[in-house]
Amino acid sequence: IYNIRGRFSVKWTDHTLHPGWGWRAVAWWKNGADWVQLDSQWVDWEGKFFLTANTPGYTGQNLRVQFRSYNRFFEPRDEDDHTFRWKNPDKNNIAADHDEGHRWADCDGTDTNGLGEVHFRAYQLWSRMHWDAGINALRANPIVVYYPNTSYDCGNGDGVPWSCANTAGTLWLIPKHGTNRGTVQHELGHQINYEFWNNKRPPNAGGSHNAAKCNTKGLALMEGYANFVPIWVQTNRSAVPDAGIRPYDTEDPSGACKTPGTTNEAWVAATFWDLHDSHADGDDVIWFKKLGAVHKIFFQHGPANDGDALAIDDFRTFYRDAASDGHESYIDDIFTQNDTD
Repeated sequence: IYNIRGRFSVKWTDHTLHPGWGWRAVAWWKNGADWVQLDSQWVDWEGKFFLTANTPGYTGQNLRVQFRSYNRFFEPRDEDDHTFRWKNPDKNNIAADHDEGHRWADCDGTDTNGLGEVHFRAYQLWSRMHWDAGINALRANPIVVYYPNTSYDCGNGDGVPWSCANTAGTLWLIPKHGTNRGTVQHELGHQINYEFWNNKRPPNAGGSHNAAKCNTKGLALMEGYANFVPIWVQTNRSAVPDAGIRPYDTEDPSGACKTPGTTNEAWVAATFWDLHDSHADGDDVIWFKKLGAVHKIFFQHGPANDGDALAIDDFRTFYRDAASDGHESYIDDIFTQNDTD
């Protein structure tokens, strides 16, 4: 048995090394003309990895350790459909207890600029959904993330590349959005939503949008939920979301259109947050105890058919029904405060 350990980091656009948490370390043996996989494990939150080679015929020869940025949840690709991977120098005649040392991938100023941040935010979202919310956020197939997107205009017809997601399990991220704290998780939030709703959406729920403006109820619902996702991931429920992950002050998005709040994504996001946060804010004095409750109730009540009308005010009943006896009126207060009732 050969034990193979080491550390793996990723250089972000802040010019510093960060642990390669959630990357996949894979040990390969070149056996003649064939590559044989010896083991595959996650890189832990400190950047450490531990692999074991216990394959018949392997005696420490021709070792290659590889690091992959893709997994069953998301699969970053370049515009030529290539996945991203790095490898350590090949080794021969390794000891039974072998240390690969500390290696790192340069994602700062290269053609993979920002990939470190994209991977971290995507894996952070999956981890919180899995461990904190008890939600299996995997789609039937990995979400394909084209990054950096320098050519696709998201169907707008203006030729200007942008960031977007479709119901087929694909999303595109332009370079500046890959390093944005909220956008990666916002777009992945759409993909999780689509999967739980069997890729069905309310009418007029796609296209361009603006958090300041009132749009259709369906668009406000879908975008409001996606805005809530990074806030939920990155903010302790007893804290106030900071400006790096919210389009408006989530506790008081008064700068956004509110005629009514059901047609504005910022007010919809504020409603989801008020159902989750644990501090008093006006008439928002109650919350669902389980960390994943707001998501689970939302996922359980998607449209029966693609194009069926659905808006945030429909969810007042769903959240009321899930509240403890006697607490229904407090749910009403949250929706009324945000004008989403």
